[in-house]
Amino acid sequence: MTDEDLEAFEQHWTDLWTAEPIPARWVIESLLPVGLVGLVGPPKESMKSTQALACAIATAGEKSSLYPEWMLSPERVHRDGDVLYVSAEAEAGELLETALHGLGAHAGKIGGHSIYVAKNPMRYRLDEPQAGQKRLLHAMDLIDPRLVILDPLTRLHSSDENDAGAMSRMMWPLRSWAVEHSACVLFVHHTRKLGVGEKTYKAQDARGTSDWQGMVDGTLTISPLEGHVQIDTVFKRGMPWSRRLILGAFGAKAAEVLTDVDNKVLAMVDAGESAEDIARKCKVHLSIVLEAGKKRERNR
Repeated sequence: MTDEDLEAFEQHWTDLWTAEPIPARWVIESLLPVGLVGLVGPPKESMKSTQALACAIATAGEKSSLYPEWMLSPERVHRDGDVLYVSAEAEAGELLETALHGLGAHAGKIGGHSIYVAKNPMRYRLDEPQAGQKRLLHAMDLIDPRLVILDPLTRLHSSDENDAGAMSRMMWPLRSWAVEHSACVLFVHHTRKLGVGEKTYKAQDARGTSDWQGMVDGTLTISPLEGHVQIDTVFKRGMPWSRRLILGAFGAKAAEVLTDVDNKVLAMVDAGESAEDIARKCKVHLSIVLEAGKKRERNR
């Protein structure tokens, strides 16, 4: 290979060992990675839209009551900034009512950041690349938001959700923009119906193409349970987690739900037994014992 050939080759290829490492990037630590993220769950009782709104409020630099305080603490919001909110099921005034009286947020710009709500969400239909999608990308270029919310995705297109190519053409330009600008595009989406005997949803239960998991940088899957929800996460670059929460909306106090195992472990901790002995007796990993203690501390 001549020097000219090598130079031409290296214009299109990168030697892995000479590349600059790129760590995982987050808008909200361990919740919203940079890129494309799905917030999926069944209608209504999973409170997907309320959770999306809480993420918007946190990204804009304000507090809300929905999640335990540590989950959306300022330290976990890596880059606060403006938010673009395309809501096909609620007007700006309705979202503000929920923010103020449902989530305990304050009115006005916080630290100079705004949450901009589309007046006519149908102007931003994603299946119209030369119209709606182009308008949305133009708005993103103008505002340079840290977070863009599409709620719900199904109202913003009429393509076949099982067509991986159609979904990719709609979403990939938005993901590319988000990665380039260290932002997150969060879309709210529905799940399929649970099978017989199933109680919780998985990331692969998102309605439509099975290629969703290849497209997204993270999925937050919401399962409504009795009096609380279970959130299961999957990230391309980050540790997954599963957590059961009482959501702090409209007067309820946000808290992590202690399982039967947690309560058993904590009773043994209070009796003075060591973490190692508790793990052995309960036949659980030591991390389960330690996490039970952390949950109790976080709930105080």
